[in-house]
Amino acid sequence: MPKYVYWIGGILFFGAIVNAVQQGPNAGNSPTSTAAPQKLKSPMDDMRQRVAADKQASEDLKRLEKLDFNAFCAKELPKLRTKISSAQAEAIQFASLAHSVLPSDWESVKKKTVGVGTSSCAAIAAWGRPEKINTTSHSNFTREQWVYSSGNYLYIEDEKVRSMQTSR
Repeated sequence: MPKYVYWIGGILFFGAIVNAVQQGPNAGNSPTSTAAPQKLKSPMDDMRQRVAADKQASEDLKRLEKLDFNAFCAKELPKLRTKISSAQAEAIQFASLAHSVLPSDWESVKKKTVGVGTSSCAAIAAWGRPEKINTTSHSNFTREQWVYSSGNYLYIEDEKVRSMQTSR
């Protein structure tokens, strides 16, 4: 199963927990309550509705979902740094979840910063594609060393920056 399914499921689950906490422990469960139980709404539902309401953003989302990893990370995700409508930004953010880009990575992209834990897609969006990629295969994992012309190195495992080396 693709990793983004787990992330979206986690975000939906988190939204349900937040909603339940806000309503209180006995909301809708009281014997005297006549209110029908409310369907829990997640932040992703809100984002999807806002994107769907904006025709251009809705078309953008359909286009973005068809892009491969490199095209999305190098060309579309960096648009978060430009002046685009909030609905278009949300379309990019929603599509980024399919590439394991978490909301915590969106600020890194906007600021062109990379740190340990940043997704490989956000690293490409922030710093560009590496000049060279060296791959080391171990018995149970593969590590990539991304070499940048600036003298910086990123070490990628499981689509995340696990360590980095910067030059001064």
